[in-house]
Amino acid sequence: MAKSKVAILRTSPATVLQDYHRLMNLADYQNVLPKDVDTALKINISWHFFYPGSSTTPWQLEGVIRAMKKDGYNTDLIHACHNRTVVIDAHLGERENKQINVINAHGLKNVHLYEGEEWIHIRDAVG
Repeated sequence: MAKSKVAILRTSPATVLQDYHRLMNLADYQNVLPKDVDTALKINISWHFFYPGSSTTPWQLEGVIRAMKKDGYNTDLIHACHNRTVVIDAHLGERENKQINVINAHGLKNVHLYEGEEWIHIRDAVG
């Protein structure tokens, strides 16, 4: 297995969206994330109020989605995913933290992992 690669960039409000593309490619994400499979973007929502460092920022989500689209990833295979949290309803959090605006703007499937999705045990999936 290849070693993980970490990339760090200094950014600014004027360049942050383009910098996500650059950052992801510095980390060689395309070498480990095939374009022909479903990809879950796990969105972190800690509170309905925005707390930097504890929730996925709209510009982080926007930058990642734009980078993937620019690099040829199909948005039909990119999904925004949320888990249940103990401190906030994920539907309220995604609205108040402005993540749903980004998801809808790109036409991504928005999946709340605890709602209406059939779960199977990993052993049943891979043996």
